[in-house]
Amino acid sequence: MLITPAARQNNNFMLYIYKTVQGGKEECWVCSL
Repeated sequence: MLITPAARQNNNFMLYIYKTVQGGKEECWVCSL
């Protein structure tokens, strides 16, 4: 499982956690702060 945190969107700090799925795709797993 690959977890990559991203920050700042629309002048708001939001925590984006992406997990790797089959096919090497990344989908938003948890989007909350």
